[in-house]
Amino acid sequence: MTLTDPRPAGNPTGSTSTSSPRTRAAVGRRKIWKNWAGSVTVAPERLVRPTSVEQLQQAIVDSPRHWKIRMAGSGHSFTPTVPSDNLLLLPSDFGEELGIDSERMVARIPAGMVLHEVNLRLAVAGFALANMGDITAQTVAGSISTSTHGTGRAFTGLAGQVAGFSLVTAAGEWLHCSPHENADMYRLGRVSLGTLGVLTHVEMRIVPAFRLRAVEEPRRLESVLEHFDSIIDGSDHYEFYWVPHTRWALTKHNTRTSEPVAPRSSAKKWLSKTVLENYAFGAVCAVGKAVPSLIPRLATALPSSGRQEFVEASHDVF
Repeated sequence: MTLTDPRPAGNPTGSTSTSSPRTRAAVGRRKIWKNWAGSVTVAPERLVRPTSVEQLQQAIVDSPRHWKIRMAGSGHSFTPTVPSDNLLLLPSDFGEELGIDSERMVARIPAGMVLHEVNLRLAVAGFALANMGDITAQTVAGSISTSTHGTGRAFTGLAGQVAGFSLVTAAGEWLHCSPHENADMYRLGRVSLGTLGVLTHVEMRIVPAFRLRAVEEPRRLESVLEHFDSIIDGSDHYEFYWVPHTRWALTKHNTRTSEPVAPRSSAKKWLSKTVLENYAFGAVCAVGKAVPSLIPRLATALPSSGRQEFVEASHDVF
């Protein structure tokens, strides 16, 4: 999963630049990078956070030809797709704004921008992404490169919403890729784990902003499985999590609506998303890891008896 380097062997760096050090990205040596879960750690020889496309190109062509070049997003993948002992590139929005083409219904987004920021900027302009996963801390580049997806039989994952992208290749060339330009690269590069180059900008298809009615509740697993087809037919987005060692499933049913916003209170949202889903669930997992024999009993505490129903902006529900 390294960049394929087409530079001639007689030119170990491939660089013909005479730029001054001020135009180069700030470089830290042997700094530690960890993913969000702490399961992947790397201490590369060079760790670079470029602030422009030119600095990104410079970092790539200045690297020795045999080096492994990798890119890191927000570190939300559990798998070791990032590690490199040589050059690790960190995301950057290059100080650029998100641009919207309302005629084409496409947003041009710096690849290092996180989805949370993308959602907010689109919402202010009256737009949204048609479908999302439930994590918004990922960078745009990381989310499409790892095939992040949401739910809904009629909808695609994030990579399927990509109208085009720009990337820097291992030779330092900056390419734009779309169905009509470098089409093979476009087809292969939307989910490539960074093997074809470093994404700099992504063009995402957008839709008018919309609201979702969300119903979150525990249901008997037997009922979910028995009525699954009709449940899917009656909702835009549906997912369930079976709780092992129990007969319960935690369900999320989201449907597009024109109803006015009927949000959760800030306290209720904080309790549900922060306290219960993160700290409480994390504590239960930690206890189960330490004492595996307790897992069946701990699992019975996870299904909540409560039901939540609310209407909010799509990006607040996904």
